[in-house]
Amino acid sequence: MQNICNIAIIIARKGSRRIKNKNIINFFGKPIIYYSIYQAKKTKIFDKIIISTDSKKIKRIAEKYGAISYGLRPKKMSQDCISTIDVISYELKNLLKRKIKPVNICCIYPAAPLISHKDIKIAYKMIKNNNFNYVFSAGAHQSFSANSFKKIGNKNKIKLLFNSKQRENIKTMDKVYYDAAQFYWGKYSAWIKKKRIFSESSAFVEVKRHRLQDINTYEDLTFAKKLFKIT
Repeated sequence: MQNICNIAIIIARKGSRRIKNKNIINFFGKPIIYYSIYQAKKTKIFDKIIISTDSKKIKRIAEKYGAISYGLRPKKMSQDCISTIDVISYELKNLLKRKIKPVNICCIYPAAPLISHKDIKIAYKMIKNNNFNYVFSAGAHQSFSANSFKKIGNKNKIKLLFNSKQRENIKTMDKVYYDAAQFYWGKYSAWIKKKRIFSESSAFVEVKRHRLQDINTYEDLTFAKKLFKIT
């Protein structure tokens, strides 16, 4: 068994529903996945940076920038219904066949150009020195409305998410946070047993607002480019 402490696994499937080729789309002259690989390398804490993909093209690009591959991920492990935990668990089982069993694994998303090596390192220290299953990046909601609602039907009718008593309590609530969709450190046992990431056994690193933008639409991509210019 190889003595390996930390690995990064960048999960980058070929399919993307709203942005074609999202994981390798041009972002200031480089494929967007470059930034995830670059920041992972900049931490200098990973024994291996692995690309997990079902695409030969993505594999080739990732390898060009310093990631390594142990073969393409099968199509059945690259469908919409397959979760991040499913993919990492699958990749770890494959590594175990190669007698590779890391202690801590950082799942990094490929379309996260605002990711910072500093946050990855802070989260690493947290998971290394504490009994957390996972440590991930998160942002704080700038405002959280007691009058939040969802749409019903096609006439924009609303349904309030909180009753009157709940709305009163919300006014005195502490900060509310959300997943930044950048990276997830996890212990080997947590990933392999498919334990939930978002639970009371997890912790987070707070990311500043100017480095927060999940990219799911072209509008998100445009805003991410604006933020990237000021980071």
